[in-house]
Order: sequence, then structure tokens, then C-alpha cells
Amino acid sequence: HQSELPAGTPNLLRNTSGEEGLRHWSRFPNSTPFAVERSDVPVNAQASTNFVSSFRWCAMTQRVDLRDVDERARGAIEVSAKFMARTDCPSVFHLEGLLLDRDGRAILHEKSPVLDAPADCWETARLVLERRPGAVYAMIVIAGRDSRFWQGNYGSKVADCFIRVLMSTGDESNTGPSNDNDEAELPLLPTGHGMDHQRREVAGVDGTAPPVDPRNDQNRIGKEVLILLVLLVALVVGGGR
Repeated sequence: HQSELPAGTPNLLRNTSGEEGLRHWSRFPNSTPFAVERSDVPVNAQASTNFVSSFRWCAMTQRVDLRDVDERARGAIEVSAKFMARTDCPSVFHLEGLLLDRDGRAILHEKSPVLDAPADCWETARLVLERRPGAVYAMIVIAGRDSRFWQGNYGSKVADCFIRVLMSTGDESNTGPSNDNDEAELPLLPTGHGMDHQRREVAGVDGTAPPVDPRNDQNRIGKEVLILLVLLVALVVGGGR
């Protein structure tokens, strides 16, 4: 449990629980799109919908401009989201937060572990990003999937997504996972969970692919060989006519 955070700005994100469908969100390249559903357990009195993931990794992002923030709010940046699972299908959730410079390059990147979603009750994932010089934008990445690979949208549910700037207290210690690199690594979804990672660009941020699961590579090579064999047979048959 984290200690209570200081006061901060109102939520800077738009469409935080799917009330406007997927508007204002960008699908993470090579991921499956989130869907929006009517909430069986509303996250709060104002929300009647939530995002819901599928049997493959669903991931999307939203970016906010920190230059629009009240001058008094110069503390750390809080990135959070609530997540939940169905009672009949376990699922997982993953949260990432980034600070970007004016050119969209990441200067700080924090991420949660892959979290087991609780059944039929909302839990909060939270990252607190220490303010860095040159930070112009903040970005949230939410990702989820089910753990049984059921066809359809039976994965983790996500709602009440948040980015806010905390009021400066003179001690902006980072309560999230640390990343001391001057050049932060770029948003990469969890590896080893069935998602095909490739080189991509997210909101102007270049990312290099992490190591590829060799089983995926073998499957790809096998499919390519099969296609070549089919084409060769077609050429032989066609040439004999």
C-alpha cells in the first residue's frame, strides 16, 4: 500500500472509462484493439462503461501536454488506472507511464509488473514519475488480456484512467519502479505473453524490438517454407501443361 499522495491537478486524460468509445486513445501497434462494454460493476457513480481486453494483448495509449497545467503544480506526475477480471475467466493487466520531451522522445519510462486482475472488484495500479527537466508530455499505456485464451472479450477490464500532476512538496521521490537511465527505454509490453513485438513508433517515439520468442520465429519460418513449397508445386504443374 502506498502512502496518501499530495493534492494535484484534475485528471488530464479524456474518455477515461470508455464513455466516448475509444476516442482520444491510440491503439498500440501490433496489439489487439480494446473494446468498450457496459459495466456490471461500475467503477464509480459517474461511469457506466469500461474498456475490456481480449485473448491477445490489447494495448492503447494517450498523451497529455504538461504545458497546459497550472503553474502551481510542478511536482511528480501520477499515472494510474483501475482494473478488474471476470469471475469466470482470470486475466492480467499492465500499466506504463512515460515522460516525453518536446520532440516525443522518452526521457523517463516506468512500468508495473504484469498484475493478476482481481475478480469482480476494482483494484488500482499506480506509477509516480519524478519530474525530469525537459519533460513536455506525459503518456499512459494500458494493456490487458485474459489468461485462458478464450475467443472474445473476456480479458481484464480497465476504467478510471488517470494522469495528474501533483502539487510540489519539495520531495518528489518516485514511489514507482525506478529507471535511472538518462535515455529511458521506450514503451514495450510484457514479453513472453504471446504478443508479437516488432519495431514500432508510438506518438512519435521510436522503439526497438526486444528479443523475439524463438518459438514465434520458428513458426514464422515454417509458414514461409510451406508457402514456398506451394508456389513451387504450382509452378511445376503450370509448366507441365
